[in-house]
Amino acid sequence: DTAKMNGSIEAGSNNAPRNSIAAQASPKIGDDYFKLTESLIGEINDYLALDIFDKQRRVTQASIITDSKTWTGKYAPGGSTNTQSAQKMYVVVDSLLGHFAQNGFAPIPSGQLQNIKAGMETATTLLAKGK
Repeated sequence: DTAKMNGSIEAGSNNAPRNSIAAQASPKIGDDYFKLTESLIGEINDYLALDIFDKQRRVTQASIITDSKTWTGKYAPGGSTNTQSAQKMYVVVDSLLGHFAQNGFAPIPSGQLQNIKAGMETATTLLAKGK
């Protein structure tokens, strides 16, 4: 019955899903993942080290937003990840982008800053282990 129903739906529509999946699959993790993740961690660390009044913050923040969205779209679409390090980095990126969206260039509160740094440390450790 299910096959008959699927056949009738597909026959009546050119855009019917062929093989539906519950979540969008993340791409296979390779060397590119490790390089991009380490680069993003370095970029975020550089931003966090800047003085609050440093004019470079605006440029760096824009770069982090772009790179974080690219990283998330590629390695954690919809929050779905394949590795433990990607899970940690997704939480860091989500927290940071949320702060930027809500508060603009305001300093990151100390509690949130500690969580971001701890998440990046954990992600770095997991990256070194290949997880």
